[in-house]
Amino acid sequence: MTDKLGQYIAGGKSRSGLDRQEHDFYITPKESVEALLNHKVFNNLHEDMKSLTMWENAVGNGGILNPILRRSYKIVGTDLNNWIDRFTQNDFLANPTWFFDEYGHKPDIIITNPPYKDANEWILNSIEHTERFIILFLRLSFLESVSRYKIFKMYPHLKYILVFSKRQSPIHWSLVQKGEELKSSSTTPTAWFIWDIEYNGLPTIDWILDGNQNTLDDW
Repeated sequence: MTDKLGQYIAGGKSRSGLDRQEHDFYITPKESVEALLNHKVFNNLHEDMKSLTMWENAVGNGGILNPILRRSYKIVGTDLNNWIDRFTQNDFLANPTWFFDEYGHKPDIIITNPPYKDANEWILNSIEHTERFIILFLRLSFLESVSRYKIFKMYPHLKYILVFSKRQSPIHWSLVQKGEELKSSSTTPTAWFIWDIEYNGLPTIDWILDGNQNTLDDW
């Protein structure tokens, strides 16, 4: 299978004829999630991470939620669409108070791989509707653009950017539905972006080497 994923994510059509996935639904590889959970930055966010409540509000088929659940963290998932008939349907951009309405408090963490076309609005909603942390899986190019520069400066809470040294391969949902597997690497560099509502300043950049938890400090 040729390396088509970069075209999918960029919004084009591949040579195979696959269009950009509806609602930008690309499954986050479990290895990308495990790398975050193993990283010292994630584990040092709070003295007791497993006491915090998480909301995965673009849960898809559970690509992020499932690895987190397996480690016994407190997390619930919602999505605009009912992709696999498992999670509660909720449009986060239209109803960002869903978690508060259900549980009587804001989530400590919002964590997701948001639809890239809606990422700006996702961040603004998340800043208002999370208690402490926002963790998003995004293209590294999210750092670009005048509109996002204004967001970064107006809300200087971006604390960490964990860059994958090896490019990750979010999977086109239609391939999963067909039982196919994308084995090639993505042409799009990605990173975990972590906001801390209590932080004001410039972000620290660290790396995830070869898709695992090691950083340059470990060498």
